[in-house]
Formats: sequence, structure tokens, C-alpha cells
Amino acid sequence: MDQALSLDPKDARAYYWQSQVFARNGQRQQAISNLETAVLLQPTYVFAYSQLADLYQAAGDPQKAAQALAKRGTASEMEIDEDRGLFLQQLYQSLP
Repeated sequence: MDQALSLDPKDARAYYWQSQVFARNGQRQQAISNLETAVLLQPTYVFAYSQLADLYQAAGDPQKAAQALAKRGTASEMEIDEDRGLFLQQLYQSLP
């Protein structure tokens, strides 16, 4: 993951996966930090918000967990809108 981040320090997925490694190794704060970076870089990263909520809850911060879950809902809606926009763009480009 370090190599992936050195190649592209704005890759939200690399931060997400590195956070999974940190979490499995009991490094909760590093995992939280990486997930916060992932959602900052990609605000529609639904899976990252879910993991972030779980880690906040485990860290004893239910308020932050609730905020992450609320943002997950918003991110899900944004992701649907992005997918719809991409579909419509592709549909429009295929018209004669």
C-alpha cells in the first residue's frame, strides 16, 4: 500500500485498503486517519464511510460514528447521481 500511495498519493482506494491493514493490526487511529483521507479525496466512497463508522464506534465515539453513517447515506445518493450522469452521457454519445 505504501508503494501504491507513493505512486498516487490521491488514490482513495489505496488509503482505504491500507486502513484495513491498520485495523486488522490493531492500529485503530492510523486506520481512522486513512479512512478520513479516503473520504476527503472521494466523498462518494460509501464503503469507507461504513468502515469509518465502525472504527469510531469501536473507539467509543458514537457521535462521530453517527455522522459517518449520515455521510454514507449522502454519499450513496451522490454516487447514484454520478452513475446516472455517466450513463446519460454515454447514451447521448451513442446517438447519431
